[in-house]
Amino acid sequence: MSLLLNDPLDALHRFTPTPFQSEVYLGGKLIQAESNDAALLPPGVPQSSPVSSRECFSWKLIRDPKAPGRLEPPTKVSIFGTVFAVFMGGACLIAVDREESQLVSFIGSQVDTGEYQHRILPILCELSDLGG
Repeated sequence: MSLLLNDPLDALHRFTPTPFQSEVYLGGKLIQAESNDAALLPPGVPQSSPVSSRECFSWKLIRDPKAPGRLEPPTKVSIFGTVFAVFMGGACLIAVDREESQLVSFIGSQVDTGEYQHRILPILCELSDLGG
């Protein structure tokens, strides 16, 4: 299931509703994920006890129906310091700020669940310093 927002004034999808949320442990860190597509929420052990904020990483995963094409091999770019971007063609863009423990990703509609789990999710984990 996917929730889409077609607003030409929000080209960066900042206001795209992300009603699907989860809190799971991956690689010893709590991942607080939100998405407009339930299939993009990460698998993991459900969060059951309090953790400190330094052990927590925020993921915003947006399914973008207008992102064209299939996945291409990843190109990682260091923007500055702890900020990185990964481009996987028009089908996927990932940006992360490790210092702020925040990650955002735009994933095209042609990326299926298998490709997401096997090609994108490991990169999300690596960028979040999860050793995944």
